[in-house]
Amino acid sequence: MYILMINKHINKRNTLLHSAKCMCAESSVKLSAPQDAAGPADLSIMVKISREGMDDIMARMFGVEGLTYETLIPTLKELGQLRAPLPWPKCYFTAVQGGHPYCLALEDFKPEGFVMLDMKGWPDADHLRLALDQIARHHGAGMALERLRPDLFKTLRDKLPDLTRKPELFNMMRQFILPVPSIPGVLLNFFHFRRDLIKFCQPCSDVDRARLAGLVKDRYPEGSEVHTVLQKLCDVFMTSFNKIVWPLVSKDGRGFTFIHGDCHKNNIAFKYDKNGKVEACKLYDFQATSYKMAAQDLLVLMFCSTEKATRDKHWDSLLRGYVAKVHETLRAAGLKDVDEIYSWDILQEQMRRLAVPALCMMPIFYGLMNADDSVIDEVRDNLVNSTEKVDGDGLVLRPTPKLIKEYEGLIEDVVRWGWLPSLEDIDRIAAED
Repeated sequence: MYILMINKHINKRNTLLHSAKCMCAESSVKLSAPQDAAGPADLSIMVKISREGMDDIMARMFGVEGLTYETLIPTLKELGQLRAPLPWPKCYFTAVQGGHPYCLALEDFKPEGFVMLDMKGWPDADHLRLALDQIARHHGAGMALERLRPDLFKTLRDKLPDLTRKPELFNMMRQFILPVPSIPGVLLNFFHFRRDLIKFCQPCSDVDRARLAGLVKDRYPEGSEVHTVLQKLCDVFMTSFNKIVWPLVSKDGRGFTFIHGDCHKNNIAFKYDKNGKVEACKLYDFQATSYKMAAQDLLVLMFCSTEKATRDKHWDSLLRGYVAKVHETLRAAGLKDVDEIYSWDILQEQMRRLAVPALCMMPIFYGLMNADDSVIDEVRDNLVNSTEKVDGDGLVLRPTPKLIKEYEGLIEDVVRWGWLPSLEDIDRIAAED
């Protein structure tokens, strides 16, 4: 009964939804069943429909998300013995085969009180802890799937394409890649930035310039080891960004699992109690799910979306909590040698490797988190038209005291942990195939 009603709703709204200038259109709907129908009287759903004319890679992403909800997630729930609050919304209907429009009908969790975190805010330790718990449950169940149902695991892995190695991905991500080579010069040598690449929302006074430059005057000057490594890394990012961001699967596969793949705060919904304290969260938008290094889902959350003060105080406890939740999920699935499957040492090695792309990505994510609506609209338009040439130099870097302070804080942490790559490391990563 509900499926028929969903289909009618899709057909009714198709023209309106396809006029939207974004990758897909989302609409919240409340369905009411006849009085004599079984099940709940009302059902709130979120209908997600593809935009006609999207390029091949975006169409594949809809297929990935459909398969994830249809097959992978129910299996993970069963194997991991997962109970509410589940890491994901329920899925009621998928149509991701054939031609447009592709459609997903998902549980609308807004009536339950789930909302998106303020885009311009930094997640605090409470938000991060809940997010890492849900990510860990997802990862742990995926590791259990590989060991307990190897045939199904192989089938799903074969059906979930690794889109990160597709040439079209560069066009899609071009606006985020182009500014990266300018990062060291912009954020570490403020007086010598390239004026043709850097603009400001407001005119920058001499006082502002002095304040910005004073933050970084003597820390990582041009010619220093750190600056030299960062400049080479950011230059290589232009041609090898997919190799830098997404490491290949290791020969033994230890520490790899089915990941969310696009795990940042705008793809996580949070719920708060009556006093405003965060108490639950759900992950959504699984269009980039694939078999990758587990810590890949921690790259943006832990490196690019945290303030240094949060890392100084909570880094170890957050990551140890994540590992503990992975172990808890593995044990619930009946597995015993959980440290052999995923351990603190494996996580540390993975985080060391992912610190490399983080040094290129953090300023870009900061810019997106603090962008105004016009910039966000432009970013969405460019993603939709990724098969066309996007004019300009990509997303504009706007150096501010806060950005410079936090970027230097990230560099300081990576250096202190011994995770700064060498020039040889960068060459090796760029040569991986």
